[in-house]
Amino acid sequence: MRRLGVLSERAGRDQHHCPRRAARESVTFPATGQEYAAFADVFAFEETPDQLRAIEGVLADMKVRVSWARPAV
Repeated sequence: MRRLGVLSERAGRDQHHCPRRAARESVTFPATGQEYAAFADVFAFEETPDQLRAIEGVLADMKVRVSWARPAV
């Protein structure tokens, strides 16, 4: 039960900060094709479809000037 209380408290706190975070402008970090390819080549495995979706989402988030916090799944 304690875990549920902690999660509920965290959700309420995040909900309070969300509008403030969305209103704040942030720095962008657009990765170029060459930079990303060099980074990705270091990993010796093939991504699963869900990993590819997560990577695409993070790369898209890095290009916008909105502060964000990607939820852990």
